[in-house]
Amino acid sequence: AGVTMDQCRKMCLGNCSCRAYAAADVSGGINRGCVIWAVDLIDMRQYPEVVQDVYIRLAQSEVDALTAAANRRSHVVVVIAAVAAISGVLLLGAFAFGCLCFWRNRAAPAGSRDNELPLRATKLKRPRDDQRFSEENKMSGEEDDLDLRVFDLAVILAATNNFAADSKIGQGGFGPVYLVTRKA
Repeated sequence: AGVTMDQCRKMCLGNCSCRAYAAADVSGGINRGCVIWAVDLIDMRQYPEVVQDVYIRLAQSEVDALTAAANRRSHVVVVIAAVAAISGVLLLGAFAFGCLCFWRNRAAPAGSRDNELPLRATKLKRPRDDQRFSEENKMSGEEDDLDLRVFDLAVILAATNNFAADSKIGQGGFGPVYLVTRKA
């Protein structure tokens, strides 16, 4: 008579030498009994016409090892996905920042940064390390390759509204900081 899969499972678990079990499905879908393997499973074949499950008996330690390996693989996949996502967001942000800077510089009219405040560019002399400042060097007005912008006091007073308190936006280590107002 027919043996159910639950009965076949119990028979395998009750036999110490049982390595695997399956339904004796020889007629294409009708269960005629139970097949139990008491030896190692060697040379298993796959038949495309008939699909049948084989249940392999494993020690609990082997099941735990397989479960741990599957969990490690899933954690590695999650870590890789997170790193890839974060890297993608950072790369996209850097690209967007670069585009923003490019378009901001491109949108400004040519030479507008030089014409924001009237200024007089003066090259100041910087002494060599072995040379001391002397009254002669300070007064001679010799020029060096140090490009420093020098603003006239009148320009600074006009830009800061005579250092008005309402133009002051903060205080730094070198003194007060003022908001420069442009006059059109």
